[in-house]
Amino acid sequence: MEMEEEITDEKKSDRLVNVVEKKLEIVSNRREKDYDINSTSDSISCKQYGTADCNISTILYPPRKPNAFEQLEKCLRSACCWKKRIVGPMKFCRLASEGDIALSFSGCGFLGVYHFGVLQGLNRDGKSLMKRVKRCAGASAGSLAAALWTFQPNDTEKGFNDVIKMATEIHSLRFGALSPNFALHKSLQKIIDLYIPEDISNAQDRLYISLTDQKRNINRLISRFTSRNYLIDSLLASCYIPLYSGSSPPVIDGDQYIDGGFTNNLPIFEELPTITISPFSGSAIIAPNDYDSMGPFREWRLRVGTQELKVNVQNMIRGAQALFPPNLEILKNYYEMGQRDAMKFLLDAGFLERQMGDAV
Repeated sequence: MEMEEEITDEKKSDRLVNVVEKKLEIVSNRREKDYDINSTSDSISCKQYGTADCNISTILYPPRKPNAFEQLEKCLRSACCWKKRIVGPMKFCRLASEGDIALSFSGCGFLGVYHFGVLQGLNRDGKSLMKRVKRCAGASAGSLAAALWTFQPNDTEKGFNDVIKMATEIHSLRFGALSPNFALHKSLQKIIDLYIPEDISNAQDRLYISLTDQKRNINRLISRFTSRNYLIDSLLASCYIPLYSGSSPPVIDGDQYIDGGFTNNLPIFEELPTITISPFSGSAIIAPNDYDSMGPFREWRLRVGTQELKVNVQNMIRGAQALFPPNLEILKNYYEMGQRDAMKFLLDAGFLERQMGDAV
């Protein structure tokens, strides 16, 4: 009697890798980039722009059945078969098509200036790619960047300057943002009011704002707005931090809502390739690039909803700076870093468009 061949996890993973490679070869017509990827049994990191543990389900191709790509990721990870030759192209093969895409901005407090820098870079150097953006999502400060893209995408520098003005005001106070005579909520309202037009039809089903229901502690992603005030209240709610923002949480549809970052700090659309953006190093596609002195084998990661963050000193400092604005020079550095990271992404993904003679 012929013995049946034992199919081990390793053989299953090899077969799966072969299938993925074949599909990538068909889907992506771009030449393979030289990705510098460190592989371990459970993670990858790309030195180009600090990504880690790529979410295949949002990059590869649209899901055809529930949990299919979660199972794929689990199999790939457990079998230790992350390979340099497949991870790089896998990251961009969905973006390589001509279909619609989405942007998603994480919550990050005063480091939202990084988002403005990214938008500036994408608008300047990736015009063709930006024409394909049909949705833009954000939580907390990320929702303000998403709103800026929706209504005034060319005013990123103006938005940066308004944040600088607010930071300057906070620095002049004895107790900073916690001073009794300062209400962050009211200052934000004045700024938001400058950027939201009377006609908000452009935001319907294009702008997605992440909110947290304070009572039920569940997330709500709003994309339909009944009025201009409703939209402004949604943005204020997404940025509202209890005890820090002052006053009381905004009321929307009869319920109080607070910072969307508590429940979904980096919204992702399963049906659209989503370019995720964050000033914290981790799993976002456009993000700072941090390295541990001991290499990727000693890196710890913290998962916050759909976002994975590196646990390191740099991110801890950024966390403090998000709530308590650093000096103006550092904020300017974040803005410029956002522009550089956007250009790195465009260059690596093959979407960079520069005028002849421009410095790269």
